[in-house]
Amino acid sequence: MFKRRIYCRYCSRSNAIKKHGTAPSGYQRYLCGHCQKTFQENYIYQAYKTPDEVGVKETQRGLSNEFITQEISAN
Repeated sequence: MFKRRIYCRYCSRSNAIKKHGTAPSGYQRYLCGHCQKTFQENYIYQAYKTPDEVGVKETQRGLSNEFITQEISAN
């Protein structure tokens, strides 16, 4: 079975990640053993996504870079 390596979104380490229940949205939550923070690999809300993730999604929808920069700055 193939296991995908999960990286902490805060400290970028992967060797101390453990499952930590599920979120109300149903997504798996993880706990980092190094920085003691919990996170999800996927989020359904835009507020929790990094600006890079939002920019890629908007570019795929065909929006211009100037519009994307304005939207990210406004949030």
